[in-house]
Amino acid sequence: MKLESAIIHWVPNKNSDSSFELSENRSILFDAKFWGKRIEESLLKNYTIEVQDIPETPSTVIQNIRLIKSANDKGFIEYSQRIASILYDAQNKAGISDGFLIIFTGERNGKDFVCMLKLEGMQGSEADFNKQRKAYEMKSLEKVLITNKTKVFKMAFFEFDNGNLMHTYVMDDQINRQEVSKFWLVRFLGCRFPHTTEYYTRSFYEFISKFAGNKRIDSVESLKILSGLYAELTSNNKTLSLAKFAEEYIPDTALEEFNKESDKTDIPKAKFPKSVNEKLRKLIKIRKFTLEEGITIQIPQASLDSKVIVRIEEVKGERILILKSKIIKESPSK
Repeated sequence: MKLESAIIHWVPNKNSDSSFELSENRSILFDAKFWGKRIEESLLKNYTIEVQDIPETPSTVIQNIRLIKSANDKGFIEYSQRIASILYDAQNKAGISDGFLIIFTGERNGKDFVCMLKLEGMQGSEADFNKQRKAYEMKSLEKVLITNKTKVFKMAFFEFDNGNLMHTYVMDDQINRQEVSKFWLVRFLGCRFPHTTEYYTRSFYEFISKFAGNKRIDSVESLKILSGLYAELTSNNKTLSLAKFAEEYIPDTALEEFNKESDKTDIPKAKFPKSVNEKLRKLIKIRKFTLEEGITIQIPQASLDSKVIVRIEEVKGERILILKSKIIKESPSK
C-alpha cells in the first residue's frame, strides 16, 4: 500500500464546546508506513463490510470522494473540507464523540483509493527529557491521534479502477467487527448494505428479534416468537416469508402492530430466498448452560464470541460464566 497525500480536520459534536477546525493545507508530515499498515490490517483481516450508494438519494460524501480522486491540491483541500462539514452536520446527537477526520489518497494493488478515518482525539502525557535540567518532564498532549494499541474507530475505503469508483468498504470498531453504526453508514456516508438475499435474511432476523422484545408482548409469546425465528432460520426450508411467519407465530393481539412495523422495513412482503451467512449462523446458534442452584441459560454463540456482555473464564480449573446485561423482560412467576 502506498499513501500519497493526507489532510486532517478536527470535527467535534455540534453540541460540543470544542470548535470545528478545518485544515487549509495538506499534511506534510505523516508516517505513511504506520498509517498504511493500520489501513491494510483492517482490509486484510476482513473487519470491513462492502456497502453501496443509495440510488434514490445519491450520497454527497461519495460525490466529493469522486472529485477528490482527480483533484489538484486546491480541489483536494476544498472537497475534504466539504466532507468534514457534512460530518459536522451529522454529528448533532448526544453520544457521538468529537474526533479527527483524516483523508488519505494512495494506491493499493495497482488501484487508486481514497480512505477516510474518524478517530477520537485523546489526551495523554509524554516523557520528554530536558537536557539542560537532566531530568524527564511530563509533557501534556492535548490531542493524541493514535498509538500502536489504539483501534481505528471508523473507516471508509473507496477503491477506484481506471478512474471509476468500484468498491466502498466500511468499518466501525466502536460497534464491533460485524456491525456498522447507522450514524456512520447512513447519516454521514449515505450508503446501505447491498440488498442481497443475505441482507434480507439478516433483516428478517433483526426485525423479528426486535419485535419479540416489545414490552407490550407477553413474555411467553415473546419466547414463542423467538423460538419460531430460530426454527425458521435453521430449517431446511429454502425461503422466508413475513406473512407466513406472522400466521404461525405472532399472537392475534400483536398482529396489527407486526404488520404495521413490517411495512416500515424493506423486507420483501412475498417469499424470498433464505441465505444464512456465517455471521448470522453464529447469532442463531444457541449454547445452553446449566449453572449452580438449578439455573439454566441460553446464549447466542455470537455473544460469547464478542465477550462484550458475557464471557467464560477459567478460575482454578473451573469454567465460570460472567454475565452483565440489561433485563429487557421478565416472565411472571408461576
